Amino acid sequence: MVYHHLKSVLDRTKGRFTSFLVKDGSRLGLSVYSAKHVSATPKTVMFEDMNGSGMKRVARENVLIASVAQDIFYRK
Repeated sequence: MVYHHLKSVLDRTKGRFTSFLVKDGSRLGLSVYSAKHVSATPKTVMFEDMNGSGMKRVARENVLIASVAQDIFYRK
């Protein structure tokens, strides 16, 4: 199911892996993370990257796509 609010997807993680597409300062400007969601505040999302980068904290406005199982958030 497609959601337009990031919180809707993050509430459904229940310890499962989540894929994040994040806008950042890398060479391409985008990074993909396979992670376990840890916490979220009104301004940030914190997750543990399973590919060895450890804990990440990103601004909610930089999360372009978040998906877990059939639930997907797309930034408009």
